Amino acid sequence: MRASVARPRNPDEVPGKSTVPALAAQFRALRVALEFATSDDPTSLVVMAPVVPDDASAWAAVHLAGALAQVEHRVLIVDADFA
Repeated sequence: MRASVARPRNPDEVPGKSTVPALAAQFRALRVALEFATSDDPTSLVVMAPVVPDDASAWAAVHLAGALAQVEHRVLIVDADFA
């Protein structure tokens, strides 16, 4: 199973809780892909590391955390960008 999420043009303008159904569907598909990929050996840790450090990485982490929390996964986001 494969899922992808379109990069936002300006992540500062996108709210943390998406009201855009298409965007929410992309993150639900990503959540389902993660759950399917780890169905044989469930994981309790997901690490997100950006290729390009910018606000889009935090935006993606918040939306993925929201999609996971919707199905009662326990979620903790740690921002370890010390720059």
